[in-house]
Amino acid sequence: MDNSLDAFTKIEKLNPGLIILDIGLPSIDGLSIINRMSTQNSPVKIIVLTAQESDHLAIRCMEMGGNVSSTKY
Repeated sequence: MDNSLDAFTKIEKLNPGLIILDIGLPSIDGLSIINRMSTQNSPVKIIVLTAQESDHLAIRCMEMGGNVSSTKY
C-alpha cells in the first residue's frame, strides 16, 4: 500500500479479523492506523512489528490498541 488512506480503504473493504502491521514503513504511519482502528472501536486484532528495539514504542502501540508488539530481526 502506498499510504495510510490505501490501508484504511483495504481494511474497510476486507474487514479482516487480524492485521499484521509493520509500524515503520516509509509511506504509512502505523501509529495512525492503530489509532484510527481503536477510535472506530474496531474488533480487529493488530500485531505490530518493528525494527526498533524500544519498550516505549511497544507500550505506546499497545496503549493505542495494538494487541501484540514484536521486534523483527
